[in-house]
Amino acid sequence: MNLAEGVQLVSLIVLSAMMLGAALGVVLFENIVYSAFTLGGCLSALLDSIFC
Repeated sequence: MNLAEGVQLVSLIVLSAMMLGAALGVVLFENIVYSAFTLGGCLSALLDSIFC
């Protein structure tokens, strides 16, 4: 495994954890504003993981 593959693997793991955390935040927050912000974070993590 070279450096580029290692960086790609680490970024995939970090973005996946961020997406799962944001998805849980969308479901568990009672305030609609916080849910909207975490939904935006979930979408950005999803798009970043697709285009990495």
